[in-house]
Amino acid sequence: MPTMTYSGLSYAFYTGDGSTTTFPLGFSFLDESHVQVYVNGSQVDASDYSVLNESVVFVTAPAAADDIRLFRETPKDYDARLVNFRSFGSITEDEMDLNQKQIWYLIQEAAETTDSGVINPNAEYLAWDTVQGFWSGKRGLTNKTIGDVADPTLDSEVATKGYVDAVAEWGSAGLPQTWTLTTLPAVSNYTLDDGDRLNEKYLIVSISGVVQIPGIDFTVLPGTPSSTLVFTAIPPGGQVVNVQNFGKARFLSTLALDDNSVSTEKLQSGAVTSDKLDSQAVTSGKLADGAVTSDKIGTSAVTSGKLDTGSVTLEKLATTGFTTAPGGSYNKYLRVAKSTGALETASLSAADISDLGTELANTPLNTLSPPNNNLNLNSKRITALATPTAATDAANKSYVDAAVGISNDMKMVLLSDVTLAVANNTWTIINTPAPSWWTDSTYLFYTVAILNWGWPGSGKCLVKWYQSGAWREDLWFNPAVPSGFRTPWNLLIHQPRDASTKPMATSNFGTPAWTGWQPTLFGPSGGLQLRCEGNVIPAGARALIYGHKALA
Repeated sequence: MPTMTYSGLSYAFYTGDGSTTTFPLGFSFLDESHVQVYVNGSQVDASDYSVLNESVVFVTAPAAADDIRLFRETPKDYDARLVNFRSFGSITEDEMDLNQKQIWYLIQEAAETTDSGVINPNAEYLAWDTVQGFWSGKRGLTNKTIGDVADPTLDSEVATKGYVDAVAEWGSAGLPQTWTLTTLPAVSNYTLDDGDRLNEKYLIVSISGVVQIPGIDFTVLPGTPSSTLVFTAIPPGGQVVNVQNFGKARFLSTLALDDNSVSTEKLQSGAVTSDKLDSQAVTSGKLADGAVTSDKIGTSAVTSGKLDTGSVTLEKLATTGFTTAPGGSYNKYLRVAKSTGALETASLSAADISDLGTELANTPLNTLSPPNNNLNLNSKRITALATPTAATDAANKSYVDAAVGISNDMKMVLLSDVTLAVANNTWTIINTPAPSWWTDSTYLFYTVAILNWGWPGSGKCLVKWYQSGAWREDLWFNPAVPSGFRTPWNLLIHQPRDASTKPMATSNFGTPAWTGWQPTLFGPSGGLQLRCEGNVIPAGARALIYGHKALA
């Protein structure tokens, strides 16, 4: 059986179990179309269930924990009445019963839904009084509240919580405090005994029956446990002063606080000072472990006069965090006196560890334990380092210089930086007559890096040399990558000055194909050009040409 969570005169709520398809309604209806079915807040299509034998039967069982809501919605519009009595017509019992049922069902639904038509199973919109036998608007407010009530203006109106709290906090709840005093000659300040943290805004002060204006004729210096009344103009001596306090009637000092109700997060910085704490107010039993730290204690707050004898023991001292004053000595240490067993400070001398410096100076590094973290050399060098042999050995400068060919002469030089100004399918990178570095035999080969242009992968890309008085197609690339694919690329040119039979070029994409290789001329009539068939080389494409010298 499915689990029924709530039921009423016009509704039934269930929780699905993943297997049950039949859910009893528990209420009557006039037509199947009046039965509404919702699962998890969404109305179920009529094709996904049927109403049989006063039960809803789902085609597919609702999932486990699904919220299933079945309720009746009887037509309530006047034009939707099920019986229309006519003048001089016959009236049957069935018509009378049907008419009364429609009215009765509408009353039930109205009693169980809000003005917006939402069913609240816990609400009592209209309750059925089983003793009196009728619907009652009487409300039982057990564990209920009345909300959205305006503040009262008349004595007979309902008071809100905010109004009551304001009166209790600032109004005249209970008997106000009163003081009666007699002025003294040349005296303007008078103590209001037990006037804890008073405010002139909430005092009524009169001198011989004349009411004084707060903030103009008098002010109050708030204090605890008493405050001070200060007259702006010194009144004559012998005058009777009456003071009534209609201010705060509740103070934190008069209320009991639950354990742990005040935490460090609830206290403002500087809120608790020594003059606000009674003697013995804070004991060790009231402090949580770790509550008192060095950054919470003011300078000179703890003195020997404030510590009981034996209150500080070795077990209560932290093992870290001891420092001296700036510029002070660090050779102090704590020790236990042999004669008394008490803690005492002493100065560390060479006699205490006579051989420490000698032992450290004569200890090889390889006998010490390996470091557990990075070694900081404080911007100093490691000198006299041997040439490494193993892959994990530290390398000295001469080994690195020899390995990468570093000397006073740069081995790779940027010779040209060319940018294509206007988009074109032909780009002359080195024009004839060639620059002087093109004829410099100290460069063994050149690297041409193409930036800001990715080959589109459709149509040929040709590398042309200026040889024998004409631009010749020495190398071209097939569209070997997918159409539309773009990738940066570079061209590596090997120079044939080492008596090679012919030059060679490679690319980092595509399939190379050679046609009519000619010996590359590196004289003044040499040149280099790119041409793209079917696509345009964009403006802003950039060519960086590097010359490479021998490493040795």
